[in-house]
Amino acid sequence: MPKLLLTQDKKTNRILLFTYFSYIGLLILLTFTFIQNDDHSWKLWAFQMIPLLLVLPAMLKRYYRAHSWLCFIILAYFTAYVVEVGSPLAELTDWIGLLFSIGVFTGAMMSSRQLQRIEPE
Repeated sequence: MPKLLLTQDKKTNRILLFTYFSYIGLLILLTFTFIQNDDHSWKLWAFQMIPLLLVLPAMLKRYYRAHSWLCFIILAYFTAYVVEVGSPLAELTDWIGLLFSIGVFTGAMMSSRQLQRIEPE
């Protein structure tokens, strides 16, 4: 990983990497479900992707506030996946999305805390 994404603290680096991989996994899953389903339009895909991509530049700069905002943003995705998983028509991608959203939320919350501890703004 580039030095830009990491810090001097090993614990923080593990949390940041977990957050980044969960975040990328969720973006890939959303794109995969868009490609897989013929009924979706590109407008729905953009509606799902833009909120997640808004915080990306600040996340890459390791601003703890971006990770805090990501926690708030990911709650909408978590809620949607919980509803989908509870539905009788739940698919494997819904379960995977739920796991990724839990991973992003947990990782972003812990990243925010660790970044505040080692690099206060």
